Amino acid sequence: MGSNPTLSAILRRPWEVKNALRSSKSEGRADLLPPGYEWHANDEIRNMMYYVYLIRSQVDANQVYTGFTENLRQRLLDHNAGKSVHTKKYLPWTLETYLAFSDRNQALEFERYLKTGSGIAFAKKRLRPSQTKSLKMENLER
Repeated sequence: MGSNPTLSAILRRPWEVKNALRSSKSEGRADLLPPGYEWHANDEIRNMMYYVYLIRSQVDANQVYTGFTENLRQRLLDHNAGKSVHTKKYLPWTLETYLAFSDRNQALEFERYLKTGSGIAFAKKRLRPSQTKSLKMENLER
């Protein structure tokens, strides 16, 4: 295996690739890292995920917020602590759906899409099954 590992090699032999990637860092070749991985201070390679999430207000079920974060747990805590101007009015919030991306730009593009008219319709139909289920149950009870 040369100094330029392929993704298939990374997936097959991570213990061998780790050394190759370390040497690539010393050569200034961080571009050899696969998408979603980054170097950290202690020279570890860590998988970095980016999240697009939908949260729903517990006081007004019609209020749904779509966001992007690198730390989903902390972001939800921040929303519920009132640290976001956009969600402060409808505290508390519950996580309804999240999607994890290894590529930051792809996650940001998907978040932007979910905030468009088409994306809102997509999210209602495909990403919020609990709401869809409850609406269908209401129709059955009538």
